Parts: sequence; structure tokens; C-alpha cells
Amino acid sequence: MKQVKQTYYEMIVAIVVQTILICIIGTVITKQYIIFPVSVVLGCVIAIIVLTHMMRNLTVIVELDPQTAKRYGTKQALVRMIIMTVAVCLSVYYSEYINPWGVLCGMATLKFAAYLQVPIHKICEKIDGMKGRK
Repeated sequence: MKQVKQTYYEMIVAIVVQTILICIIGTVITKQYIIFPVSVVLGCVIAIIVLTHMMRNLTVIVELDPQTAKRYGTKQALVRMIIMTVAVCLSVYYSEYINPWGVLCGMATLKFAAYLQVPIHKICEKIDGMKGRK
């Protein structure tokens, strides 16, 4: 359980780092100094909500029998897809107030956080090792 929480926090760090980079780069490209960063942050919040939902479901699925776990996992994956679809649809509907591409970029940080978790874990281990020496 400790490893699941550590992975969860490392993925949140990866999402936040990516969000900052996307906000800076996207703001320069789009010249939308308020709307684009707010949109990316909104997508980031959705990504963190989906990640939290995923981690909670993971702890439940581990305790279920295989057949029930498969059905439960499928239902919960559908819930996550609906959350993301509703977010994108709302951002398109309210496109004069929010940039749909920013929301998509913010939500995409979840996918890339999975790939960045390993390097971030190594960095966290080095930082913990340096703290242990003092």
C-alpha cells in the first residue's frame, strides 16, 4: 500500500511539472495569457481526479475475485472515460471562456505522467538519500 501511495504522489508531481511546462509553452504559442493556462490547469485538475479515481479502484480491485474485479474495473474505466468526455464537451461548448486544446493538453498529462513516474521516482530516491546522509 505504501508503494501505491508513493506512485500516486510521484504521478501528481509529474502532472504538475508537465502542467507548468505546457502553460508556459502554450501561452507563448497561442498568445492567450489567461485563457490557455486556466484551461490547462482545469485539464490538470481533471487528470488528478481521474488518477485519484484510478488509485482508489485499484485498491478495491485487488481485494475482489478475478471475475468481479474484471467487471468492476470495466465499469470504473467507463466512468473515467465519461468524466473526460464531459470535460472536453463542456470546454468545446464554452469555448469563448476556455480553450478546449488546453483542457486536452492538461488531461494528456496523466498519460505522460505514467512514463515520467520512473525518472521522478529515481530523483525522489536521490533526494531521500541526500536527506539521510545529513
